[in-house]
Amino acid sequence: HIPVCVNAYPGAGSPTKTCMLLTKRLGTMPLPPGTMTVMPNAGGAGYYRFALSGEDLDRLIAMAPQLSETEAIMLADSVAAAFRAGHLPFDEFLEAARQLATHPSRLASTALGLELVDIKDRWADPATREAIAQRLRELYGPRLAGLGLDVRRDAYAGESAAQRQLRRSLAYLVVRHGRDPELRARLAAAARASLTDPAALDREFRSLAWTIGVQDLGDAFAQALEARLLASDDSQLRQDAANAIGAAE
Repeated sequence: HIPVCVNAYPGAGSPTKTCMLLTKRLGTMPLPPGTMTVMPNAGGAGYYRFALSGEDLDRLIAMAPQLSETEAIMLADSVAAAFRAGHLPFDEFLEAARQLATHPSRLASTALGLELVDIKDRWADPATREAIAQRLRELYGPRLAGLGLDVRRDAYAGESAAQRQLRRSLAYLVVRHGRDPELRARLAAAARASLTDPAALDREFRSLAWTIGVQDLGDAFAQALEARLLASDDSQLRQDAANAIGAAE
């Protein structure tokens, strides 16, 4: 027995919430007259995924930036599941990622970006990996540019935790997996400088910057980082260094 609630949106105005208890394999729920768009999991509270097709899905995806955080997260989850099951074309998956990328919620805005990273790393051939990296830069680069990326120590000490987390998540997508060349060069330089100047790199960017350093600066940097790891008693530093060395390509 599954409680199901949907939000039915007219052409304009607030949605109408309609609920039912689904007690059989199939059920029918009447919607208010004039319904144009349906969010099949009102408030993101239902313990289920949903599938829409055609114009129904297109209209809901177009509304993604205005959905609540929990609804947007459930939309991302259902879109990803549909794609993985072979029921959703990749271009619709990408359109959902594009719309969600502007959502105020960090979790909702980056959810399909993380799915793209997984597709890139697990499924794709080299040419497709480069195409996905380019798409990650296009989807998330503008928002990261708006926030700025200064990796020096305490550069964002006065910001809220939520904004700092968003910046880190976007940097992970754009710099590490989107392979933005300008930002990678900047982080590699900061990684090299941090070995002798602790103020060159804030702890919250250390793992990412050191990863870029290992990937782009070659053996000399990796060996210097290994020596730093072995000489340190700082467990977080050791973990950051080990993660970076483990990301060698």
